[in-house]
Amino acid sequence: MAQIILRLKDRELRRAPITAMATRIGRDTTNDVVITNDSISRHHATLRYEPAEGAFVIYDESQNNGLFVRGRTTPSARLGDGDEVMLGKFTLVFLVSGGAPLDALRPEAPAEPAPDVQRPRNPLPTVAVPAARARPFSAPPGALSPRSEPAHEEPVASATDGADEGDTPDTAALQTKLMRQLVWLLAALVAVLTALVVVLLRRG
Repeated sequence: MAQIILRLKDRELRRAPITAMATRIGRDTTNDVVITNDSISRHHATLRYEPAEGAFVIYDESQNNGLFVRGRTTPSARLGDGDEVMLGKFTLVFLVSGGAPLDALRPEAPAEPAPDVQRPRNPLPTVAVPAARARPFSAPPGALSPRSEPAHEEPVASATDGADEGDTPDTAALQTKLMRQLVWLLAALVAVLTALVVVLLRRG
């Protein structure tokens, strides 16, 4: 029923009759129409017959290169006889005659799944490890249980243990030293207060 003509500038490269409901066009060798050129994406476009419209529609399958139909870039376009589609450096001419009849078109083959490059598979199998259960503590034979004997407590010496009534010579010397320091602090405090009073009187 239909065919496409691949051209580069004014030179016709080849003709491809339409024999399937969907014709894939691109650089990859798995396409129905292979165009080996860097201006063509791996899967550049798909020409599909849409029964609801009764016509062939071309769809953009590329990410960057796009389709150029009737003077504008478009993600899809319904094609009529003689329409030209720009694919990179190449021109695709659609003709309504020259291919298989509609009732003889092969059904569309399922698309190949895209390679999973973002989540690589783990070559090692996943094994579920059961959680370890806590075992009750059991003391070895002959060992003493922590509760079998009361904990030994060291006696705390009191400040008054062993001291006789009255002050010892060491205690008397310490009291004398503390008294001297107290007297010195009081004398220093009196001197500071006296100086403060003198300053206030002079200002007054």
